[in-house]
Parts: sequence; C-alpha cells; structure tokens
Amino acid sequence: STSSSSSFAEQVDLQQIVATALRKDELGGEGSGLWKYVQQEGSGAVPPARARVNLHYASYFSSGVRVETSREKNRSTPCAFQLGGKQALLSWQLAAAAMRPGEIAWICSPSKFAYGEQGVPPSVPPNETMWFALEMNFAKAPGTVKFSHTP
Repeated sequence: STSSSSSFAEQVDLQQIVATALRKDELGGEGSGLWKYVQQEGSGAVPPARARVNLHYASYFSSGVRVETSREKNRSTPCAFQLGGKQALLSWQLAAAAMRPGEIAWICSPSKFAYGEQGVPPSVPPNETMWFALEMNFAKAPGTVKFSHTP
C-alpha cells in the first residue's frame, strides 16, 4: 500500500506520521493536547479571521482506521466552512486558522476538541480521541466572496 500523503488511506500508521512530520505545533494553548503534525508545508499566508476555508479531510480513530474522507474513489468533495463559525469542529477551526494553502497536516484531537462526551453514535464512541488529516486548498477573506451580477 502506498503512503501518499493525500491518499488518506483506509488504514494508516499514525506513529509513522508523527515520526516523519516536518514539524509539530500545539494548538489551543499549552497543555491542550491538540497537536498539529505538518506533513507538507504550504505557501502564502494563513487565513485571516472569519475567512472561509476550503479543505480536503479524512477522519481516523486512534487505531489508524479511517472513518470518513472527502476523497472517495472518483468523488471529491472538499469541506468549506467559516473560521469562528459553528459548523466545524473546534479542532478543525484551530488547525485551519494555522494552515497555509497546499499544507497537509495531521491533527491529534482530544475528544473535547472533536466529538466530546457524546461521540457520534453509532460510528464514534464517547470521549474518543480522533485524528484528522487536513489538506488546505484555499481561504477567502471575509467580504471577498463575490456574486456575479450581469447588469
């Protein structure tokens, strides 16, 4: 099996991902336990506050087994959300705010930054530490999302 960074394989070796990371950053304050392991550096600037971000993702259990992904065979549907909004997990919010376009990072997320005490029955158990592979496509600053009108 190939371990191409953007393939988001069905089963991954998380220890190897941690060991081969270019760098690691703790997000959400010291002692949060929320770690970002950069696998591929991006370029350009990190998104401004309240930007809309567009990224590919895959979710994994701590065992390295994939739960879901935005890239499934021929289907490719990136996720888009607004920084500071309510529609994305806190771990995704904090990670995306610190990512540059083209960056691929793995996020080790304690349950409080992911699905919490409830989990997502039946697929995600309560208090589950999750891993997320995120690939930043682009970010649009607030107020720059234009709608085309023909006069």
